[in-house]
Amino acid sequence: MADSKQKPLTLVHQEEGTRFLRENERAALFDEQGLGKSKQLIDALTAEINAGNIGAGLIICPNGLKSNWAQEIEKFSCLPYAVFGSGRSARRVAFRSLRAAFYIINYEAVDSELASLKALLKFKPIAMVLDESHRIKTPEAKTTKAILALRANAARRYILTGTPVANKPEDLWSQMLFLDDGQSLGPSFEEFQRTYHAGADGYKNIDHLRERVSSKSLRRTKASALDLPPKHYVRVPVELGGVQQSMYNHMREELELWVNSLEGKEVLERGDAILARMVRLAQLASNPGLLDAAYQETPGKFKVLDGLLERYMVRDAKQKVIIWTSFVRNIEAMRQRYDQWSPVVIHGEVSNEERDVAVRAFRNNPQTRLLVANPAAAREGLTLTEATVAIYVDRTFNLVDYLQSQDRIHRISQTEACEIVLLIANNTVDEFIDFSLEQKHRLARYAQSDTDGISAEDLQLRKPDVLRALIGSGAA
Repeated sequence: MADSKQKPLTLVHQEEGTRFLRENERAALFDEQGLGKSKQLIDALTAEINAGNIGAGLIICPNGLKSNWAQEIEKFSCLPYAVFGSGRSARRVAFRSLRAAFYIINYEAVDSELASLKALLKFKPIAMVLDESHRIKTPEAKTTKAILALRANAARRYILTGTPVANKPEDLWSQMLFLDDGQSLGPSFEEFQRTYHAGADGYKNIDHLRERVSSKSLRRTKASALDLPPKHYVRVPVELGGVQQSMYNHMREELELWVNSLEGKEVLERGDAILARMVRLAQLASNPGLLDAAYQETPGKFKVLDGLLERYMVRDAKQKVIIWTSFVRNIEAMRQRYDQWSPVVIHGEVSNEERDVAVRAFRNNPQTRLLVANPAAAREGLTLTEATVAIYVDRTFNLVDYLQSQDRIHRISQTEACEIVLLIANNTVDEFIDFSLEQKHRLARYAQSDTDGISAEDLQLRKPDVLRALIGSGAA
């Protein structure tokens, strides 16, 4: 079948990526977000289908990206596709599309459709593709187990993500197991841990891990592959005051007393509980109204945000801005507060249809100048280069949320310098979250071979005076 469609321009790194995928039946494309991994994959599968080497591709992606994949296939290929809708009856329609060249299904539906997907993979030789493959980083998760159960029936296996180390090197194991059945990083997670994890001392043998992963993957960064405008980070200190400061101090002191009452080993055992309380501290530093409906003051960060938006919007009447917050109730509060800029919102309770409408409005409507979103719901797959400013009202310890979301504006098609603005409340857990994300990022970049060196402190996850950095007002 000849593909006569006039395709958009293909960049040099994309030609190399397409060739890499065609030449390897099991491969990982780990290009940094914003380099066009979906185009490279579609071009490779289209060429292989037209050559008669495979019959189709099965693309497993986050639920919110199914429509994105459909649009990308229409843009880059003339071949037919089928999208698995929401609900069992809607998914049956896609299974009847036996002549489709691309099948698109979301991660959450794989387990319930396991038998039908196995039958589809056996019907004709199909390449199985995991988009945003860090979604299977948790070995014991039901979705991970379902996808691993499918892999033997696939004619080819590909994984795509710009953040293979989503939070820590362990995130690589399930992804590579899907790809090569344990040849790279071991057939069991326990073996992986023995080889690479040094317990309380952090990580070991990371050079070996880098070598094993890079032997099956291709990764390019934007700095090496594109001539993009710069991305500037601006840390804006925020002073808390009044009731907000009192509420924060009270919760911080309670946490400090509790942690200090624990023995050294207990601190590690209670790690999840400590982390949960730290996130509550982050909520107080962001907006105490998230925890106490009786709170009436204007939060310190909202006051600073007022000034930032006034400056950005007045300075340039065409400027569009994204506000990121990890807490859904903040989104509605800010939608109402900044109504003059016709904001649209994205969070986990927004349907795929509503999400698509919001994205179109933000991209195409000059009056819609503000998007308020939760990184967990809008971090992946979106190109929002109409904006050049992204403001983080708050962040959690989730590295992939932070890395993926900021590059919605800094990617192919961006022509102007971008600003990533971080609101950090002084002498709060915000400062430790900032430190932890930067340390995680340095470790991730080393594990992914983005950098050639790493300090012993980062490799061993050393923290400066942990308790004071976590809780106390005199953080190191």
